[in-house]
Amino acid sequence: MNEREVVGWLLENGGPTIRYRAATELLDDPTSVDLGALTAALLESPLVNGWLERLIPETGTNQLHSSKPTAYENAMGKLTLLGCRSGMPAFEERVRPFRDWLAQTMEDARGWSWMPFHRMIVGGFLTVAGYHSDRAVMQQMAHRLDVLYQFTRQKNYDIYVDRSVYSGIPAGFLDKPLVDPAFYPGGEEHFPSIYDIHALAHFPGDGITRQKIDTVIDYVLHPDYQAFPEGYGIMRAGKRKYYAIGWSVHLPGYFGFDDLSDWDARQLVQRVVLMAHFPTAKAHRWFRESLAHLGTYRTERGTCVFPRSYLREDRSGYWVTGAYMGLEEDRRLKRALELESTFWMLKIRRLIEENEEPEP
Repeated sequence: MNEREVVGWLLENGGPTIRYRAATELLDDPTSVDLGALTAALLESPLVNGWLERLIPETGTNQLHSSKPTAYENAMGKLTLLGCRSGMPAFEERVRPFRDWLAQTMEDARGWSWMPFHRMIVGGFLTVAGYHSDRAVMQQMAHRLDVLYQFTRQKNYDIYVDRSVYSGIPAGFLDKPLVDPAFYPGGEEHFPSIYDIHALAHFPGDGITRQKIDTVIDYVLHPDYQAFPEGYGIMRAGKRKYYAIGWSVHLPGYFGFDDLSDWDARQLVQRVVLMAHFPTAKAHRWFRESLAHLGTYRTERGTCVFPRSYLREDRSGYWVTGAYMGLEEDRRLKRALELESTFWMLKIRRLIEENEEPEP
């Protein structure tokens, strides 16, 4: 089958999410299908409604950020993966408390706080979901991009300090490097997080905005960045108070695909789809090699079947690390993995086409 026929196969055989996303994101002419019926089927699906129930209108620390499927970051990530976007009534109702929270909160400049991190997560996923006319969302994103740009434009990969200068580091952190406190004043990290990159992939803007985003992406693509320890290390939040940072933008297969760990395998497809949004990334060696690697799972008829470890659906975990990648209602069916793999491969190729830089 050629690509057009493969899209037709997805529309004929996929569940509500794959049919909706194939029609709206892969078809050259989405009006050639009944989008109203596809949207209704999506919002009526048990899978979508089950995740809508998990988007609980609470904004406490553990409810915004944790490995629970009911945490805001995981429910929002999964719902956008399933095709939910701004303007869908049931989704709008569930999202409203978080939009209100973002509009009402102010960053705490009086000392170290979790507020900048929480605002980054809430505003970032609202950006992914398409709330580009929400003033608070766009203000938060503009602020965050400026912080990232000012840091990454310096191309500084010397981000650690001598641990011996600081006291009270817990024994459990003795093997982790300490990131310079100058790079997270008040708790706001100046270096990129995986949450930032997901948001920037959907952040609208003019040429200046795109230039700033390119600078951020160029920073994380550098070998010195990819050589950082997974999760950066630890941060100092006060006297004898330290936290693990986490959420770095490491790219599975950057140093080769011969022996991917389980941790890398579960993130690979999601990270390739993510980076396909950026012209700077798609021209990079890692992206080309990733595309070639995924292409080895192409079937004779033009579909794809990735290893199950590449598309996991766990009971708990973080969406940004590939814990909830399922698209089909019943993943026990033999064709479910082929449908999901094929959709993602076509999505990557479509993103490559959409983000091609014009020839001079």
